[in-house]
Amino acid sequence: MITSISKTEQLKSLILKDIRSEVYRPGDSLPSIRDLCRRYGVSKHTVSQALSNINELGIIDLIHGKTTRIAANPFRKHIELIYVSNTPIEQQEFWSEFYRGIVDEFQQNQEFKFAVRSVSEYGSLGAMENIDVANTAGALVLGSTNPKKMDFLRRNEIPFIMVYDRVNDENASFVTADLRGALIDMVKLFRRRGCLRTAYIGAFGKHTDQGINIDKMKYFKEALTIAGMTADESLFRDAEHTMRGGYEVLKAMLSEGLRPDGLFVASDIIAAGAYRAMYEFGLKPGVDIAVGGCDNLQIGNFLIPSLTTIELCRYRQGRLAARRIIERINDHTENEIREVLPAEIIIRESLN
Repeated sequence: MITSISKTEQLKSLILKDIRSEVYRPGDSLPSIRDLCRRYGVSKHTVSQALSNINELGIIDLIHGKTTRIAANPFRKHIELIYVSNTPIEQQEFWSEFYRGIVDEFQQNQEFKFAVRSVSEYGSLGAMENIDVANTAGALVLGSTNPKKMDFLRRNEIPFIMVYDRVNDENASFVTADLRGALIDMVKLFRRRGCLRTAYIGAFGKHTDQGINIDKMKYFKEALTIAGMTADESLFRDAEHTMRGGYEVLKAMLSEGLRPDGLFVASDIIAAGAYRAMYEFGLKPGVDIAVGGCDNLQIGNFLIPSLTTIELCRYRQGRLAARRIIERINDHTENEIREVLPAEIIIRESLN
């Protein structure tokens, strides 16, 4: 007999428990609504609501007027897309391309369902604490390297793949782009241009302490060394990942009398602000200071001069990550996944 106020949730938990313990197996019919009412001492409305909630999870096939059956693959159909931003993912230019790839892959595998869960990168777990752990088959993590979030997924035995970003952890799976190779190619362009003092603006200090932004700066320094160029620490500046961040940091550098002849910015968004700072100091981007960016965002095409940048294959990364999490769930494998797609340089007017 169920006596608690939240009868629907309790009944849902009891039925799910029976399905997990294989009282009901895949393809089996559930008892009729009348029989469930009698067994648990609840109303027809409570039973109908509980079954509807379970049906939304893809665990049963509920067809009104027909027998309700256990799905062929219960508990293996729901995937969380954990996304760090308050902006809807389809409206965020950088992440929307990853998302488009993920959606297209799931459309080819319609036995899987997914939901986007927006979370904050710092502080408590927040919305992640609301994940229905028992009914989540896996997760894709976009834009987070927070160890608390990774620990939560591991603790609850939810397999996950990081998309684009990654952590230096041998137990973490990821799909990313080869930024190291791309930055070596980018620095070759600066060298060919004859740049002797190449600056770097990106998030690597107080704005972030881990993940791909740190790697990006490290790879750029390595690329300078490989090219026989000097990495002048005074020209490496930490910046907020915004246009204002790029503007303020380059303005401060130029105000200090530090004038680079080359500039790499960790995002095309930062480049737009840096362009503004150059113009205010009477400098022409692409002429007085050669400029390279990263991400291949639309804004790079509309800057004057147009911005040389790094294409990260964001759509392919998203689609591949979705395919790999599906394969991992279907194959019951615990092998770590590490896929690195080649990034490529898009040469435009600012550095050619």
